[in-house]
Amino acid sequence: MAGGKESPRQKMIGMMYLVLTAMLALNVSKSILDAFITIDEQSLEQNTNIVRAINGVGDKIGFLKQDPQAMKTALEIEPIFNEIKRISNNVDDHFYNEMNEMFLETEGKKWFTKDPVSQVTDFLPLDDITKKDDYDTPTRFFGGDTPKSDKRGKALREKLIEYRDKLIVTVADSVKDDQNVVHVITKDKLKSQEAFFKFLEDDKHPNKSELSEIYSSLTKKEKVLQHKEPKDWNVARFYHQPMVGVVSTITSLRNDIRLAQQKSSKMLLSRIDKPMMNINKVEAQVIASTQYLNVGEKLDVKVGIVAFDSTKKYPVKYRMSSSGDYTLSDSGAFVLSAGSPGKRQLEGMLEVELAGTPTDLPFSFEYTVGKPSASVAAPELNVMYRGYDNKIQAVASGYPPDAIKVSCDGCTSFKRNGDVFIAKVGGGREATVSVKADGKTIGFQKFRIMPLPKPQPYFGGKTLGNKTIQTGILKQTPPLSAKLADSPLNVKFSVKSFTLDVIVNGKIITERARGGALSPKMKNMVRNAKKGQKIYIYDVMVAGPDGRAMPIGGLTFKVI
Repeated sequence: MAGGKESPRQKMIGMMYLVLTAMLALNVSKSILDAFITIDEQSLEQNTNIVRAINGVGDKIGFLKQDPQAMKTALEIEPIFNEIKRISNNVDDHFYNEMNEMFLETEGKKWFTKDPVSQVTDFLPLDDITKKDDYDTPTRFFGGDTPKSDKRGKALREKLIEYRDKLIVTVADSVKDDQNVVHVITKDKLKSQEAFFKFLEDDKHPNKSELSEIYSSLTKKEKVLQHKEPKDWNVARFYHQPMVGVVSTITSLRNDIRLAQQKSSKMLLSRIDKPMMNINKVEAQVIASTQYLNVGEKLDVKVGIVAFDSTKKYPVKYRMSSSGDYTLSDSGAFVLSAGSPGKRQLEGMLEVELAGTPTDLPFSFEYTVGKPSASVAAPELNVMYRGYDNKIQAVASGYPPDAIKVSCDGCTSFKRNGDVFIAKVGGGREATVSVKADGKTIGFQKFRIMPLPKPQPYFGGKTLGNKTIQTGILKQTPPLSAKLADSPLNVKFSVKSFTLDVIVNGKIITERARGGALSPKMKNMVRNAKKGQKIYIYDVMVAGPDGRAMPIGGLTFKVI
């Protein structure tokens, strides 16, 4: 289009091309910025998780100070943990403040807030950043386009290296191994990664793996390849980077700091003295005064934990009174026999090894032997209905649940459903539910078998016996339903079909419907019914739980 005078049409086409190109560029830019925001949020969330984990280590050290076995070492490592926390918080503050200074200049306010106690960082919604694609400010702050910017950007890398050296010397100098050998680390050993790794290998430092990871994560090369050209670290990380990109870059560096702090803190925990006894399994335990309750009684319950070594067997000696000889069980397990009814007292001692010394731990247990009994009840009277899920309750006291068997003679199906049994019956006249324990029948109940009562039709809350219906109800066009009247049974019935007649000017208008809902024509018929007219509902077919269709009575109303 260059080189000659453009027609109005050509100018219009050229302008549309420029607008379209700009729109496409904006869309691509927005998608990239949105991706940066997603990465920013993930990095900030990771930072919070790491900080909370570090706080958990501090809480654990405080807890171990109360443990007589761990107290001595916990008190020794606590000041080291606090020093690690101090130097880590200081260097994290620098990166946090630099990020806020950048936002203060571009957005006019600090975007991040850090709790001085928990060290958790909160932030305003990143979508609200107005200058997400601002490339100039990060470059001017850290990207090296001026001597001041270059110095400020390089200071970030130098802060990491300075922190690396302080952290390693703080956590790893003068550490004793299992052979009580002291391992000394001085700052001169940290001049290069190769030299430090060789020192760790030669020294056989007990924390060689963790220290290598800390050194690597906090060591940032002075030169970084970018587009196959060596660039200063700060130029490669911050030059011409958008604001939202710099957030993830600085947060990633803060995460490196916190991960190194976390790893160092866990190294301290590993120095805690060995426990009083070896433990490889911890389970919850419920302690109750009884395992059997009658209706209306209360149960005192305590829940605690049991910690033990599942690979060992603990010998136990026990007796059934406060005097007499003990019986020994090498495995810690034994069986008690119940004789005559009454209270029984069991006492004894469990042998364990605490801090290398065999120790007897006393125990006592009281229990009651009772006579077995059983009761059977049906919440819906002593009747079972055909085509219905009859609910049966069967309770037997004096026996553990796995020793009790409940069965039904005369039922086609009898299955447990939670705290009740569901009984289904066929064409017989009687069914018997029996409760057995250890092969003996300890209770039974007979039930009569009867057909389900027929349901009644309901229309707009009206049923058999109601002779009139209001026009206001008819205008709502309610569905026809069916249910048992004045019955404790919770039986679901569905209407399969019915016929509706309305007499208008002496002429009968008839309409048949499938299901309980009124057809569109029926709705018009009842909406337009006048006072004094009659409405007939008949040929009503319903189905119960067994799915069989059956007829029930109809309804006749006078409109009022």
